Amino acid sequence: MIGGGFIGLEFGFALARAGMKVTLLQSGPQIGPALDQDIRNALLECANEAGMTIKTNVKVTEIDGRKETFFTDQVLLATGRPSNVESMKPERANIDLDHGAVKVNEYLQSVSATHVYAAGDAAGKHQHSPVAWYEGPIAAVAIIGGLKKSEVGAMHYVFPTFGGAIFDTMAA
Repeated sequence: MIGGGFIGLEFGFALARAGMKVTLLQSGPQIGPALDQDIRNALLECANEAGMTIKTNVKVTEIDGRKETFFTDQVLLATGRPSNVESMKPERANIDLDHGAVKVNEYLQSVSATHVYAAGDAAGKHQHSPVAWYEGPIAAVAIIGGLKKSEVGAMHYVFPTFGGAIFDTMAA
């Protein structure tokens, strides 16, 4: 498994609990980077109990031929994806970007071009389909003058189940 965020952890736990040998490679210093350290520690303990191997600070440069070799039958890539707003030429409308996504306020309004709204991947905070389904109507209501804040939480679906709310500091 390449990627230790939401999707990598969810699939890693599911496959490990189904009896597969799982090695999870995370590019950063810790799995679940958006999680609280206490939850992360509990997940690491559960991953160990499930027989998962987790390696952090790993940079995967190619599948064949590298400094450390992992032998595997399958590779699941769960590294996320960047926002894709560049084709809309945001610089022409003076739209500020943050890591390739439109920089928005809590109403999903661009902080630099107030006539522009973004939701889901374009807003870049949580790149999951249910977030886009939730944020789309919020942006639409804001466009016609309504004010409802985007308050997106998150849940890791692992076993055992851990519940935790992850909110942006402005929304919390």
